[in-house]
Amino acid sequence: VKVNALNQTGDRAEAERVIARLENLGDARGVSSRLADIAWHLVQSDAPRANPPAYAVELAGRALTRQPDSVLASHVLGMAHYRAGDWDAAIEALGRANALEHEKGFAFNGFFVAMAYHRKGDHKQAHSWYDRSVAWMAAHEPKDRYLLRYRAEATALLGVKDSSTDNRNTQ
Repeated sequence: VKVNALNQTGDRAEAERVIARLENLGDARGVSSRLADIAWHLVQSDAPRANPPAYAVELAGRALTRQPDSVLASHVLGMAHYRAGDWDAAIEALGRANALEHEKGFAFNGFFVAMAYHRKGDHKQAHSWYDRSVAWMAAHEPKDRYLLRYRAEATALLGVKDSSTDNRNTQ
């Protein structure tokens, strides 16, 4: 929480001091999870941009160094690459996250893959990923507010008429 607050105020130097202490704890899984969580907070669509998305890419990369099979770190790395404008790296990292979790949380990655393909100009792939993500949501009925935000963001970017009758995606 302290690191997130420091990042929001732009005090990256102090945030890095706190992170360095965290990294010295030695629990690779715990440290990886915490680094990924910090990076995740930096890349949310409504997050203040006191630090550039490249910093989130760096933190997620550090998380993966500690725990290479981390679904969370792979997911966040993909989101961070997307926010940083590196569409190919985003698609690669998000694909890896889907493979690691056997597509259990498909839409969490799929909407970002759709947006990355859209940004690359491949609208056919973008709509395919978007449609598959919407279908996954229909089948799994998730209540996660962030997933609903990701869907709303993808819907707006792709210019898709959202046929969802559920207004939760505006939360």
